[in-house]
Amino acid sequence: MEGMELVWGVGLFAAAFLLFVIEMFVPSAGILGITAAICAIAGCVAFFMYSPMIGMLSAVFLIIAAPTAAYAAFKYYPHTPIGRRMILGNTAPGEDDESAQRRAYEKAETQAREKQIVGAEGVAVTDLHPVGVVRIEGERIQALAETGIIEADTPIRVIAVVGSEVRVRPIT
Repeated sequence: MEGMELVWGVGLFAAAFLLFVIEMFVPSAGILGITAAICAIAGCVAFFMYSPMIGMLSAVFLIIAAPTAAYAAFKYYPHTPIGRRMILGNTAPGEDDESAQRRAYEKAETQAREKQIVGAEGVAVTDLHPVGVVRIEGERIQALAETGIIEADTPIRVIAVVGSEVRVRPIT
């Protein structure tokens, strides 16, 4: 049957596309992606067997489409609901998208607020041995004394925020 190479080429390209899409939703450790690549290359070979011109067009299409699809997958997939669930650390078990977004916003807001207090001055509420409570801008914050012990009621300055740890020094 003449023209079967064309049918095989189209079928293998369609299978490659379908396997690529399934790879995004089924964790297969790359097996589906590798199979999709093999199908695409086999489809390209089938197109070359049908006609060198169509084979060249399919090769050029593959050279352009594969990196474009990979770029799009890496860029946009983590922002989809399924992508957020599959990437570790973005959602807690049983958490829906809205609460995950709210939690991420609150975390970013807290980190921004903590970074803003670097250089702020306050007073030690408790003795810092080396950890204690300080009052900065009317807010009680647990802090770490960078230089040994700081007694209560000593004026302090925030020198760094590392993660959730606020480091302070006495003002002399």
